[in-house]
Amino acid sequence: MKRNILIAAISIIAITIIANLGVFDALLLFLLVGAVPGTDFSLPSSLMLLTYVTIAVYVVAKLATRHALYIRLVARIKNRYEAYRGRLPKRRYSEI
Repeated sequence: MKRNILIAAISIIAITIIANLGVFDALLLFLLVGAVPGTDFSLPSSLMLLTYVTIAVYVVAKLATRHALYIRLVARIKNRYEAYRGRLPKRRYSEI
């Protein structure tokens, strides 16, 4: 319990410090406009669009891979369970 309170307090202090430094504002400007923080340079819109598309494709591919692995795992567990049930002895009075 004490550890959770300590982590919560440190998180709140860190978020407050970061918010006062203007990190959130700089990150939002970078994501929306492409303005590089600390400089007068901003990225071209085509580069920002390409970056967003690349990130979206990466996220979708990662989620699809996880889903495919999950389906494979479930199928493997199901096959093992069915094989296990097949090895069990046939009970004479299985239905009561």
